[in-house]
Amino acid sequence: MDQHIAVLKKMLRQPGSRRARCHAPLEVAVQEVFLKAAKTCHGLDVLVEQAVIHRIPRARLLSDLPDPALCVMLQKDGMAPGLVVLDGLMIDALIEQQTLGRVDSGKRIERPVTRIDAALSEAFISAVLAQLQNVLGEDRQADTIIGFSRGQPEMDRAALGLALDMAEYDICAVTLDLGPGVKSGLFQLCFPAGSEDQVEAPDDGDTLAPVVAQAKVALTVSLQPVSVPLSWVVGLTPGATLPLPRTALADAVLRDPKGKPVLTARLGQIQGDRAVCLAAQDGQHAGGGAALDRPDVPNMPDLADIPADLATMEGVDDLSEPAPMEMTMGMDIPDIDLGDLPMAPMDLSDIDLPQ
Repeated sequence: MDQHIAVLKKMLRQPGSRRARCHAPLEVAVQEVFLKAAKTCHGLDVLVEQAVIHRIPRARLLSDLPDPALCVMLQKDGMAPGLVVLDGLMIDALIEQQTLGRVDSGKRIERPVTRIDAALSEAFISAVLAQLQNVLGEDRQADTIIGFSRGQPEMDRAALGLALDMAEYDICAVTLDLGPGVKSGLFQLCFPAGSEDQVEAPDDGDTLAPVVAQAKVALTVSLQPVSVPLSWVVGLTPGATLPLPRTALADAVLRDPKGKPVLTARLGQIQGDRAVCLAAQDGQHAGGGAALDRPDVPNMPDLADIPADLATMEGVDDLSEPAPMEMTMGMDIPDIDLGDLPMAPMDLSDIDLPQ
């Protein structure tokens, strides 16, 4: 087993890549940054499929650029220039969202990147940089990757190689599920590696965790079993209706990929879409965490038995007799004039009562 894990770690580790202190906060923030940027800028729904963050040499950055790709320079006072890279599918999705109001599922037509593509991608690039500043602006470890602004697009790959003159760059390559479920596009941030940004030794756990976190897990929601006659099952045809008890929707079960029950659930809907509300089990609250521990209650001291004959207890009056008249003395009870009230008839049979 350990041998298989070692092989897997070796496959997942990017060759020639290293870790820097700015990588950890960027890994935490990447999901929030891109979801907010896409939603606030173009009303676009996206999911982060994968995020690869590492430090690589300049030569590898230039050789790994996708084709076609839109390359836009990043600028910051006192810093070497950085780079933003969008692949063809990412460019198409941004254009479709702005012109059609949706991401189109049609096959991409291969064409070179133009200045019009750059102009229609400017707003989203600026939104990502702004969200990066908002989320990580107070994090000292992220000083080398915040504060950049969008510069000019660079269409010439030779000129791009001259503009990027740092030996190493911190790369954040994010694969976005656009639509979602329509197409996937690449958005890549490239920041010059700062000399003060100390490089950490690569750690197998740090390399493996982001990849494992992106793995897809299939969960199943099932209803409780229903018993029906075999003759009814034999006669099943398309369109037949299976009667369910009233409690079926509230007794659903969430199961893991192996079929093991995880939580109970209740079927319902949100804005017209089917949804599942997970129910908390013993020791958990609705958010899924552990419930608060109840404080220990100390043992109460034993109380003396109450005697059956209270009259024998010293200082306790005998309550078995009516209260003496003296107890009502001194109470000011006002006289109430009831006037001449009609006498109620003794025979009520002639009175019509409502049915």
